[in-house]
Amino acid sequence: MAVIFTIQASAQKKVEFDVDISYLYGLQERTDYGNFSRNDYKMSGASLHFSVLHPFSEAFAAGAGIGLDRYNHPGYNTCPVFLTVHYSPITSFRNAYLFADAGKDIGSSDFSKGTMLDAGIGYKYMTGKRFGITFRLGYNIRWSENKTKYEMNGKYSNYADMICVNIDEIYHVRHSVIAGLGVIF
Repeated sequence: MAVIFTIQASAQKKVEFDVDISYLYGLQERTDYGNFSRNDYKMSGASLHFSVLHPFSEAFAAGAGIGLDRYNHPGYNTCPVFLTVHYSPITSFRNAYLFADAGKDIGSSDFSKGTMLDAGIGYKYMTGKRFGITFRLGYNIRWSENKTKYEMNGKYSNYADMICVNIDEIYHVRHSVIAGLGVIF
């Protein structure tokens, strides 16, 4: 007598790929040489992030990513490698989510090393079964170490008075608002 067991394989939840480009509206920057606000300089920036998310449930997804970030006034680049979490707390509205990204920057001659933290809200509009558009609004804080030391002409009042004199480290803490648009597939 032969017994045949049928095993049904249910489709596992697939990973989601997210490519996001964001504008960074600089609010404040603290450095070894002073504090600067939006009134002092029109701080800005842009970021391009690629992340892979695994949906663990309808409400929770987590993953990892890598990005390229550019900060202006003063200018420096970062290359963050980060963990990301998305949580949809409203069961009747799963397209809206809270997000948090935290990671470390890859330091090199072209990229400042440091730490990044992003947090905010997002909205996912699916145009098909596996493709959608994402919108993000949040807060970015970046702790960076630049490999350039600046000396001010006279007083430590603004970046326009700085000249580069030798190679060393200057520490930055930048606070920015994030406004982003992306695709998810």
